[in-house]
Amino acid sequence: MLEAILVYQMSLAWIPKDILNKRNKLWGNFVWSGSSDHFVHPWVRWERITTPKAFGGWGLKDFHLFLKALATKASWRLLKTHSL
Repeated sequence: MLEAILVYQMSLAWIPKDILNKRNKLWGNFVWSGSSDHFVHPWVRWERITTPKAFGGWGLKDFHLFLKALATKASWRLLKTHSL
């Protein structure tokens, strides 16, 4: 339920790239060390972690691409509907 609310909020507003980079850094630190406070050198590239499980990755979302997809979906909806 919480993730659905976050996705809805992300679809309403554009999140700056710096904030997404900080979020990815905190999430990566947590994945590798169990804590977001200290840095541990990762053993696997972030691109591999964000690759879908069907293609051999871990299946975590890449929020840069996810935000682009939400923006594209919103713009497509505006172009194809006749009312707001």
